[in-house]
Amino acid sequence: MRGVPTTAASFCGTIETKRSAAAVKAATNNLPLRHAGFASARSPELPPIPLDLFNAIKLRVKSDGRPYLCSIKTGGGLVNQEDDLYQALLRAETPGEWEDMVVPFGSFVLTWRGSVQPQQPYFNASRVASIGFGIADRQPGPFQLDIASIAAVRVGDGR
Repeated sequence: MRGVPTTAASFCGTIETKRSAAAVKAATNNLPLRHAGFASARSPELPPIPLDLFNAIKLRVKSDGRPYLCSIKTGGGLVNQEDDLYQALLRAETPGEWEDMVVPFGSFVLTWRGSVQPQQPYFNASRVASIGFGIADRQPGPFQLDIASIAAVRVGDGR
């Protein structure tokens, strides 16, 4: 059907924030579950892709309405040599429907292990190494973000 995209990728699953009875029984001690309620997926790392002629990412997505993160890994050297990860929040305007989201590079913030870094250097679009998505609300239950396309674009002034 014309105008209805085919899903190229689906980021989906179920977030669990409590241990199952079997996991509690198997644990050597009954420590609380830490770092639960999170899932992410990222493309394989590629040689740096020069996107410096662009100022935004355009996504064609269908979301369940939960908040997601779009993550872009750059060539390293700021926080540590391998993991300079910039993230931007994605919120669907029409959950359950296909929509285009344009995310300016200026919306991405440098993070490290899930924490926003106090110093925010300019996003270096000339060294993009991978892109990924994560669920951002840490709430239990199913999630699904369908992705039809990802493109680098030039829009407005990029803010």
